[in-house]
Amino acid sequence: MVRVILLTYILLLPLLSVALERTDTVSYDTAYFENYPDLLTTRLYFSRKYTGFHVAFPALDGVVLKYAPNTTRNLGIGASYEWATLNLAYGFGFMNPDRGEGDTRYLDLQAHQYLGNFNIDFYGQFYQGYYLRNDEVTDEIGSPYVRPDIRVNEFGLTVQYVLNHRKLSMRAAFINNSIQKKSAGSFIFGMDIFYGKVSADSTLIPYTFEIEPSQEYDQMDFFKLGPNLGYAFTLVFAKHFFFTGSLVAALNGGYYDLTAAEVKDREGFFSADLNVRTALGYNNSRLTLSAFFVNQRVQFTSNYRNILNVGNFRVIATYRLNAPGFLKKSKLLNPR
Repeated sequence: MVRVILLTYILLLPLLSVALERTDTVSYDTAYFENYPDLLTTRLYFSRKYTGFHVAFPALDGVVLKYAPNTTRNLGIGASYEWATLNLAYGFGFMNPDRGEGDTRYLDLQAHQYLGNFNIDFYGQFYQGYYLRNDEVTDEIGSPYVRPDIRVNEFGLTVQYVLNHRKLSMRAAFINNSIQKKSAGSFIFGMDIFYGKVSADSTLIPYTFEIEPSQEYDQMDFFKLGPNLGYAFTLVFAKHFFFTGSLVAALNGGYYDLTAAEVKDREGFFSADLNVRTALGYNNSRLTLSAFFVNQRVQFTSNYRNILNVGNFRVIATYRLNAPGFLKKSKLLNPR
């Protein structure tokens, strides 16, 4: 399956190359938004990433198990110039008190690129250690039910073409190296591809439920791909304030495997996935104060209650400076 993902990436490389090349050559309507190609966008931010999942099986009598990781709240710095962005963040102890939800070890490789005419999202999730958010399921002393053995891996790629990219800037809302001056909207379309696995050392269903051995699922795998379609809109009000919302649905087809007692059942399925982006803030030619939320919902069985939620919440203060000379001279960062 990893080979399939890599092959898809390779097939999409020409498309991504065209997107990068056209980012600085496609004309745009300066009455609607303004880019600042000669400025370096610096940022200070607070963020939290997560990869959680919900599962529902017939043996649970309608109960949906809501597993969440205990991820850190991070404080970071970063900068953007032309198409390139670099962010560094760390979860300081004073921002992350122990709440009895266990330890989560994770590597979260979310990357959200806004190239003007394309939005491109990469996902590489490697998580171990979850707890249940269900109030009706706790351990013997009433604390959250903790599962340090549960692991989630996911690889994904979404590509979205912004049809009205000459008037709508997604960069203004999520990268902050441009500003939207007038309200505008656009249809968005493209494709998704995802592969993921949820696994544990024993059944994913808590001990409080009485189940048959054939329902003691300890691993779920899925692969899916398909087209996506949606709409994005930025509302500009009081001259310097903005709200951006984007909702993109994907009709993906693929297969999933459920494994119990080393017996694997495979089924094909179609499902609707959702990509949601929102941002709210204030900006002017130099300063932006904003917050954004990005969430990718991926359904991984034919039951709509079995889903992965991958997201990122961020509060940002950015300031645009005159770029140093070595950045302006770089042909890689500044192809003009």
